[in-house]
Amino acid sequence: ESLDSTMISRLFVRHPHLGLQGAQLARRVLLFHRGSGHVTKTSCFLEEKLDMLLDRLFTDPFRRIWSLVHTLVCPGAALRAAIAAEELAAEVELNSAMKEDAHRVSFDRSLPSICSLFRRMLQRLTLKEPTFQEAVVIYSEITSMVDHEIESYGGVVPMRQRLSDDQADSSGPERPVLRLKSFRDIPIADVEVVLPGLKVDRMKSADIVKLAIILLAGIATAIYSYVFATIGGWTVRATLIGLLLLRAFQTWRSLVLAKLTMDDFIRTTLYCRSQDSQRGVLLSILNSIERHEHRETLTLYLLMRHHLISQSTDPAAAGVSGGIPATGGISASEAELMCSEFLREEFGIGVRIHATEAIRRLERLGLLTKQEESRYLPLPIEQAIKQLHRSWGEQRPSSGVAPRQPPSLQALVSQQSISSISH
Repeated sequence: ESLDSTMISRLFVRHPHLGLQGAQLARRVLLFHRGSGHVTKTSCFLEEKLDMLLDRLFTDPFRRIWSLVHTLVCPGAALRAAIAAEELAAEVELNSAMKEDAHRVSFDRSLPSICSLFRRMLQRLTLKEPTFQEAVVIYSEITSMVDHEIESYGGVVPMRQRLSDDQADSSGPERPVLRLKSFRDIPIADVEVVLPGLKVDRMKSADIVKLAIILLAGIATAIYSYVFATIGGWTVRATLIGLLLLRAFQTWRSLVLAKLTMDDFIRTTLYCRSQDSQRGVLLSILNSIERHEHRETLTLYLLMRHHLISQSTDPAAAGVSGGIPATGGISASEAELMCSEFLREEFGIGVRIHATEAIRRLERLGLLTKQEESRYLPLPIEQAIKQLHRSWGEQRPSSGVAPRQPPSLQALVSQQSISSISH
């Protein structure tokens, strides 16, 4: 698991209208993610292509003109805003380039120009989005909001743990409680949709262009009918004014419905991709961390045994393996380097194992003997198995009932399997 510290910065860049909400999220939200995958989709995407065409024909020129006017009117403020935006965008791009842009195939990359957009308007496109296999959000929530539906998720979590009246009265209205949510297959480019309190406060520029065209067409029709009207007097004028107001109301209503549709799409997407929440997520995370620690510890122990066996059978290998003596044990730094080199040679990836913590766990189980100068020697396999059985036998419950016997480690970890893993 890794903590994504650039999430709030990306949120400011992509949603500058949030203002202080982003700073509040930074104080009360933690986002962890792990694993990566890809989601591909092949279609004509005709509606999306039309939206992109409207953006490039209307929105982009309007933004350039607005930026030019803002620069001419307030050059100092425009310069400071441009420098701040460039620095923040560069920082976010540097931190997220390796994550989301390495294998992403989006509309901007498939259709870089208007000519390519017209040329491939009716052709099928294949888009590919990298995703996080798991994303966990930890955030604080005020106690007074516990008994109400969270507006940000809109019913994403069907079961909610509620405090009793006595607990709510004793805890006070300002006591924060922790919430834990888990999601799967969330696109890396839009992972901020899992943040609590994020709503659609802005429309897509293409939708705004469509609504503006409809409104301008209605105004032009009303003006044309008013100018060329010859009979009716105030009746015609009142009718045209009413039609103009009706068109304005329809435009505003379309804007509101489009925002609600986008909110509903986000809620539906999160509901379909949400996993167990609260205690279920916590238990899953703890089990995952425990399995990961066991893998690290077992890998470290097997590599230390293999290293000492190879050193004792072939003393000339000391110069090849970093010069670690067979009788003096292995230090934590040498064990960490040895594990990293093994994983890089076998799997071609760079993984850092916290050897100090793994050695501490092995030493607590009695599987390592400490030498002078913080060097360690692993026990042989037979002695290690006996030591584990002895440790498990001592961990009896207070009721006096003996725990279930663990499976035989002789069948799981044998000399043949150790030699095959080592080689």
